[in-house]
Amino acid sequence: MTKDQLRLELIRILDQNTAAVQRVVDSYLAKRTPERDVYWLAIQTGKEFGAISLQYQRAADALRFRNAAAEVPRLVHAIREEIDHYEGYLKILRATARGDVPVENMYAYVLMRVENGRIDMDPAMKACRSLWPDNYRYFERTLEVFAELSPWGARAVASQFEGGAVSWHWAMSELPHRDSFLRSVSELEKTIVADELHHGPEEIQEVVATFDERGAAEVERVFAAIRELRYLEVRQRNEQFLHPMSEAEVQEIGAALTSGSIEPVPLFSRSLAAAAH
Repeated sequence: MTKDQLRLELIRILDQNTAAVQRVVDSYLAKRTPERDVYWLAIQTGKEFGAISLQYQRAADALRFRNAAAEVPRLVHAIREEIDHYEGYLKILRATARGDVPVENMYAYVLMRVENGRIDMDPAMKACRSLWPDNYRYFERTLEVFAELSPWGARAVASQFEGGAVSWHWAMSELPHRDSFLRSVSELEKTIVADELHHGPEEIQEVVATFDERGAAEVERVFAAIRELRYLEVRQRNEQFLHPMSEAEVQEIGAALTSGSIEPVPLFSRSLAAAAH
């Protein structure tokens, strides 16, 4: 496999993931209720809080254990972006839920710990396993994959995370402006997509640049792991929306994702082509 082929396949998987999460969002919209609105929004607010915490811990870890001060400005920039996103969701949540915190333990939904380069789930997140089993399995399997692959393979898998999230943000940005809630969400999501769309392709370019014979030996395992995790993300998002899709529907998407047969939405390939001109 050449570097160009690797880059194209990684981008194609992101585009296929966009198609998959679009179906979940469409199902939420078709079965939308006030309870679903508040629930997914509270969970997303908690996720953004978790992202702030993770980037902060990564910055502290870089200074404390790896003498890598040069990494900190990039992480600080990421924290600032995540704070903007968190505040945006929180503003809509407070207006929608009348100021109350509507989902218990929402701030433990995604809460990670970083020490000496090692990432693990915080005990508070582990304690919530039974509340959100699909979310827990997504992160549990992610950590397993990191341990199973080489450093290059783990980095290739990680290059899909932010891109995978952007797929969901983009699908949410396309929500119709039927009412003030959907309008507010769509407008916020558009700003998040503008902030983050470039991250996935940039990380993929870094992965491609370090591709060598050792990477070639495990590239098919890397592709399989990425597709598996994208399916687990579909399950996670369906759980976040209080399961608007049936188990059979979710499994159908999973089969199409893992086989690579789902028709892609060219979100990332278009972005990459635009950046090249």
